[in-house]
This record gives sequence, C-alpha cells and structure tokens, in this order.
Amino acid sequence: FDNLLGLDPTTGATRWTVPHFRDYGTPSVVRVGGVAYVLTPDGRAVRAKDGVVVLSDLAPTWFNGVDVVGTDVYTAASIGREADKRFIATRTTLAAGGSQGLTATVRWQVTQEAYNRVYSTPIVHNGKLLVTDDNGWLYTFDIANGAASEPVRLPSAGKGHYASLQVSTAISSK
Repeated sequence: FDNLLGLDPTTGATRWTVPHFRDYGTPSVVRVGGVAYVLTPDGRAVRAKDGVVVLSDLAPTWFNGVDVVGTDVYTAASIGREADKRFIATRTTLAAGGSQGLTATVRWQVTQEAYNRVYSTPIVHNGKLLVTDDNGWLYTFDIANGAASEPVRLPSAGKGHYASLQVSTAISSK
C-alpha cells in the first residue's frame, strides 16, 4: 500500500520510486531481450534500471505473486469480493518491442470455480500450473492450453493455506 522502490545493490540508496504499489503480493523479475523488468502484483511491468512503467495491463494477482518461466508469466488471482470463490489463471508471453520496449500476449486465461480464495503464488512444474486455494485444494492447468484437471484435496488441517507452493529437486526417494 505504498511505493515500489528500486535500490542500488551496493549502497542501498533508492534509485527510483514507482508510486501506489497497492497490493500484498511479491514482485517478480523477468528478463526480456536482455532487459530486466519487475512484475508487480497489480499488473505492471517496471523496467528495473530506471523504474519506468512500460506495461500496466498485465493480469493482476492481488494477494500473491507471479511465476516466471523464461518470458512466460503465470498468474492466479481471486476475483470479486471475498464471497466470490472464483479465480482467474493466466499465461502471458512477454516479448521485446512496442513503444515502451515490451509487449504482452495472453496465451490463455481460465476462470475457475474454487472452494475458497487464492492467496498463494502459483508455480509451474512438469508442464502444469499448480494453484492452491485457502481451503487446501490443488488446481492444475496444462501450460500449453490452460486445460484444467479436477481439483485435488491436499492433506491438511483445513482453512488457512496462504503459503506458496515449492518444488524441491533435492528430495530423494532413497
């Protein structure tokens, strides 16, 4: 609910400020054509070197962040008021070009009925976008076309799933 700051990694001094960073989610970084951009939860792409907002109409995530794989950006965000349990999952591809140096093409967007709201950041793993809701249901989408699989109930104690999913390659079956 404040400003997005670009900090000098050596001194910690503020290099630039983007006002009205209004959401709870965590920004992500993507490189497109050798240029780094910060993707904000409210749907903006900010050029990292100077803080210029180059896009402002990417899919918002509101309470979480985005997963970036190459130049593809994956989001999952609840919509409407708290009583509305639906969320929207989106795959967007970024490319160099356009008047500000970056373009966005939505590859697919799916509105999904859910058991509760989405607060965790989605992740891509093995060709699938994985999303969890607050009640511990796992939703899976094919990253090629957005096709949804049936939700699966995760073993849990119930409501309160805010943490983002993680995949570890360090876990062994031995």
